[in-house]
Formats: sequence, structure tokens, C-alpha cells
Amino acid sequence: MSATPSYFFLKRIFIVLFFVGAVISFSGQSFLFGQDDFFAAKPFHESDSEKIVTTPSGLKYIDYTVGSGNPVAPGKRVTLNYVGKLEDGKIFDSSLSRGKPFSFVLGVSRMIKGWEEGVSTMKERGKRRLIIPPDLGYGIEGVEDVIPPNATLIFDIEVLKVE
Repeated sequence: MSATPSYFFLKRIFIVLFFVGAVISFSGQSFLFGQDDFFAAKPFHESDSEKIVTTPSGLKYIDYTVGSGNPVAPGKRVTLNYVGKLEDGKIFDSSLSRGKPFSFVLGVSRMIKGWEEGVSTMKERGKRRLIIPPDLGYGIEGVEDVIPPNATLIFDIEVLKVE
């Protein structure tokens, strides 16, 4: 695989992440800003290890709140807030920093495999930490000046709406 197609694929993903989230507004945005420390850059704790679910693909996740609303499903528009971090805790992307939730259609939008798999079993109001291995993220190429090659990605996600 040449570097050029990968570059354009990664560029397309970032365009989706940055611009769709900025364009789509979310009605009823009385979100938990300042009231919830779920999105704080908290490190992984040993006590969390008992709660980790590992899927056959190698994706790991921890449910902090399972959620009680509509389930996420292929073809559904999912609106969520997220913070993306590297293993050292460095934040590389966040819907909160833009002040607007991010929306995408599961199975249709070109998201990294770890996101698709990790969000697919959530429900509205669910809060989950995804621990995405490199092969389900940006792999050996990473994203220039943002995500190093072979990086494990950590996303804290809260599903706000499924429609």
C-alpha cells in the first residue's frame, strides 16, 4: 500500500471529525459541561483492569455508565462527545474543545475500525472508555504531527443521541 492513498484516507477521516462536528448542531445541548469529570484527562487505574472487556479484535473498553436510551445500530446517526488521548494522557482531539458534539452514521461514515466497533454496542447516555490498538486505529503510519506510528488510542465517549 503506497503512502499516498493512506494519506488521503487519513485526511478524509480528520475532515469528517473536525468539520461534521462543527457543522451539525445538537438540540437540547444542556450537556454536562463542568458538571462531570468523566472527560478529565484521568489516567488508567489498576482498579479499572477488572472492568476491562477485550473483544476478539483486540479492542478493549470499560463501561462507566451502560446507558438506558436507544441502542446504537448500523445506519443510525450517533451524536456524542469524546476526548481522544494517547497513552501518555496527551489529548489529540476533543469534541468538547470545539464546543459541539460530533455526529456520524454508524457503518456509513469512514471512521477508524476501533470507533465503529467500540461505539456499536453502546446506548444513549452511555459512557465508555475505548482502548484502541494500533491496527484498529491509525496503524504503522499514524497521523503526521498528531498521532505517532503504532499508537494505542484512548477515547472517552458519551453517547448523547441515537436517531
